Amino acid sequence: MNKDANYEIVSNAEKISYLDFITRLIEIHRDCNHEHYLSEVFIPFFQMCCSEKLKIVPIYDDRSCGPRTENQTESKKRMRTICAPKGDDEYVVPDYIFVTKDYSFSNPIKPLLMVETKNPVFIKDETVYRKLSDFVVDNKSELLAEISSCKYVIFTDGIT
Repeated sequence: MNKDANYEIVSNAEKISYLDFITRLIEIHRDCNHEHYLSEVFIPFFQMCCSEKLKIVPIYDDRSCGPRTENQTESKKRMRTICAPKGDDEYVVPDYIFVTKDYSFSNPIKPLLMVETKNPVFIKDETVYRKLSDFVVDNKSELLAEISSCKYVIFTDGIT
């Protein structure tokens, strides 16, 4: 394989270059070491992977958002629609979902694809990277719930 080959992953306009993506990913890891902050690089990357009919929506922090009422039925119904069921009254919240353009907070739609992100693991001052495959077993139950709910799941730490 030619290492200088220019491979095109997506045909949409570039929102983030590979160099900007990987540089900022490492900076976020070094400075914050929290996977929620990775949305800064993941969202523009995932937007480049969307067709004009789809959009990427972050939901990693949606567990208890929306208006507070005594009856949280609507909130639970929304979460059951956009998340992966796990057990009777439990669900796995993916970090991002790919949905059609008519999706909104008040009009939740079952995702076409779920994305599960993890913080990359570097050892020895970012000189040694621990492969994401080392963590599949630790995340197996949530990944299986997402796969059985949605069929298509991306599991990534931004490097793998």
